[in-house]
Amino acid sequence: MITHLIRSSDYDSSLVTTNCSTVTNAHLTLRVRVHVVYRDPARGQTTVSDGEGPPVPVLPWEPAFRSVWGGLFKRAVENTFKNKLWLKPTGYWGCDVPAGPNPTHRPNVKCCLFIKLVSASDDPHLTMQVHRTNLPPGQIFRSFMGRHEGELAHTDVFPEVIHPAEAHVQVVAAHEFAHFLGLSHPHCRSSDIICYGSTAHQRGDLLGDGNRVEAWHARPWQLRIRRHLDHYGRAHRWTVVTRRPVPERLPPNYVPTTTSFGPGGMPAARRDGGVE
Repeated sequence: MITHLIRSSDYDSSLVTTNCSTVTNAHLTLRVRVHVVYRDPARGQTTVSDGEGPPVPVLPWEPAFRSVWGGLFKRAVENTFKNKLWLKPTGYWGCDVPAGPNPTHRPNVKCCLFIKLVSASDDPHLTMQVHRTNLPPGQIFRSFMGRHEGELAHTDVFPEVIHPAEAHVQVVAAHEFAHFLGLSHPHCRSSDIICYGSTAHQRGDLLGDGNRVEAWHARPWQLRIRRHLDHYGRAHRWTVVTRRPVPERLPPNYVPTTTSFGPGGMPAARRDGGVE
């Protein structure tokens, strides 16, 4: 049995199997409601603190830029993960096709991300404070992202060179959003410089100083798909690939050990993620 919709305090998720065929895969989408708070400097103040460095100069938001920044954030983060990660099952997981006693293929699962910009009253999973910074040369703003809150600079939605000596380019908003999803830096878990990578390859990682999406970034999807499946589906491991795989062709005369849950039928989801 597959639970197709889960609502949770960290993020919602949907597992769509209706599109599965001998040539197409299922989609597992992490769905995050984000509320953006555009912070203008308080009266008489021209700086804010990022908690680590010297005071950061800030400016009031221009209405035109403020009206489009949320869309820039959404596209920058979603596009970073788009068409980058797929889960491959090591056994039957409930979606062999065609449905029935003689399936011929076993679809994989594409990892997708959807961000919905909402107001504070719409129960956001993540609330972000965003500043329009005015940094002098050589100064940085230390953005951060926790499980339910974060703080960014307005420039974090644009690619920028983080490590000039190695020419690593990063969209900081995507790096921070990966922290929201529960991922840590590639070398160690703190915010020390070494944790962003001890080698040039590590520093090129999205969780380092770069923008490269690696297989280990699929961990949030690997954890979530287990909640969508019953005990039989959860018994199998999911490997990760970074190029689109085609559904696995099953051996001739393959007989599933349990009834295939083909592309059809969607059990309703309770608020706690269970099945009605």
